[in-house]
Amino acid sequence: MPSPAFADDTVTVDLGTVAGAPTYRASGFIYGISQDGSQPPNATLTDIKVTHLRCGGAQIGCPNGGYVNGQYAARWNAVKAYYSKAKAIGATLLVLVHDIWGADGACNVSKYPGDGGDWTGYTTFINQLITDFKAAGMTGKDVRWELWNEPDYSGFWKGTQAQWLEMWKRGYQQVRAALPDAVIEGPSTAGGVGGWFTAFLDYVKTNNVVPDYIGWHEAGGGDPVNDGKSANSALSSRSLSVSNLDVSEYGSTGDQTAGHSAWYLARFERAGVDGLRSNWGGGNGLYSTMGGMVTSSWQPKGQWWIYKRYADQTGLQATVTAGSQADAVAYLDSAARKSIIVVGNKGSVTGTVSVKINNIPADLQAAGPVRVLVENMPDGTAAVSAPTVVSNGPETVTGNSLTVPLSWTKAADGYAITLTFGDQDAGVSGKDSGSDTAVDARGQGSSTGGSSGSGDSTATGGASDSGRSSGTGGASGATSSGGTSGTGGAAGAAGAPKGTGGTAGTTATSTESSGCSCSTGGHSDRSAKAIWLLWGLVAIRRRPSPLKRERSLS
Repeated sequence: MPSPAFADDTVTVDLGTVAGAPTYRASGFIYGISQDGSQPPNATLTDIKVTHLRCGGAQIGCPNGGYVNGQYAARWNAVKAYYSKAKAIGATLLVLVHDIWGADGACNVSKYPGDGGDWTGYTTFINQLITDFKAAGMTGKDVRWELWNEPDYSGFWKGTQAQWLEMWKRGYQQVRAALPDAVIEGPSTAGGVGGWFTAFLDYVKTNNVVPDYIGWHEAGGGDPVNDGKSANSALSSRSLSVSNLDVSEYGSTGDQTAGHSAWYLARFERAGVDGLRSNWGGGNGLYSTMGGMVTSSWQPKGQWWIYKRYADQTGLQATVTAGSQADAVAYLDSAARKSIIVVGNKGSVTGTVSVKINNIPADLQAAGPVRVLVENMPDGTAAVSAPTVVSNGPETVTGNSLTVPLSWTKAADGYAITLTFGDQDAGVSGKDSGSDTAVDARGQGSSTGGSSGSGDSTATGGASDSGRSSGTGGASGATSSGGTSGTGGAAGAAGAPKGTGGTAGTTATSTESSGCSCSTGGHSDRSAKAIWLLWGLVAIRRRPSPLKRERSLS
């Protein structure tokens, strides 16, 4: 894979400068799952390590839905269903109070809090929420109160700015008095970090009603890195010490491509800002597709696979220098001898994008050859069972560096590069929807969550594909004992504990499926017993019986 003579754009990854474990901070979205929380299967979410969900029952009961129209219960029930789903997948729930009120931009709203100077209805409403939050056990750090969404957009707020700020103070004080540890987020402005955003900062400081999270929205060309700097500067100039920044909606419809999604991931990681994907669906469409990552039948699209490779990243974050349009988020896992680089495109570059990987540690080079897997995540509306393998083979490191050229023919596509150092299994698994097509030896080789040789063979030594990760993360097979679910070790039917990066496989059907304990570099007792049993049989028979591994090219 020689370096091109000319590159249309260049991204540089420095594997010699690494710090910080993965946060998966941008793996969240607004609405996007069914109203009752039954869909999608948990593994479709845990395989991409979803960190945040956000809802408030929007559009339920329209044209006269929500508290303001006497239709509170249906929206509150949707919030509770989302909370149950968030608990099941280990995510935080952001509750949209304005949607529960009924100000969702689609329903009729007869009045807003404080209209005509009357705050009685709003006070009663917040008291109702507090009572119900307590009854549902929604009082921990896994819930955030977003007191109003996009007050600077007339579709959600038709009062004055002063009325909105008064509403914030009243709601904040009421919630804080009843729930001292409640996590509160604002101002959730549509216009980024200017205008109403700065007016909000001045007001909350003066009135001592500062939120735990400062949030805003990014769409149509916004950049979390630049806006994060502006937000921090605005906070610092006012001596406000809020370290938690969140973009609770990011990406316009045009931004929601595989390539632009990967670009956003890189920018959020560099900025140290959390992010949740926008949802542009209406009616029933609001409660499906996970912010455009999956089809209406919950099948992964190319964008889902971008988030899957993002979730697969382990180790420490490498320093990345962005190009003019291309950017990347990269991690190096020295223990697993692997680096995964997710490469994105803001949307206006095609041709050759060179990914220069510098300062490759000498100890990793000494482990043996480096295998480079390049995967393409195609953009589009169709289901994608697995990324397209562009290339997969050994490459030469020269001067501690390596350049991987990407022939970026469609700007909306995204890419992932996986470097595997040393003699590890580098097979590309088949098109099984949730398979780790990256050179990922979890449960097979020495990668995180697997012990050598485990999870890919039955106890009798026969070849089996049952230990591989299935479509949505649940390993399946008659005798699978060390398989992984999608992104790491799975706590499956056998009930083994999860370790670093573990996700719970919910589609396992075997009696001993997904039993990997999967601590970093560790292995499950069940897998170990299967291995020792196998080698015991080998010793008795006094003939070689190597573990056979099945692989198929996608």
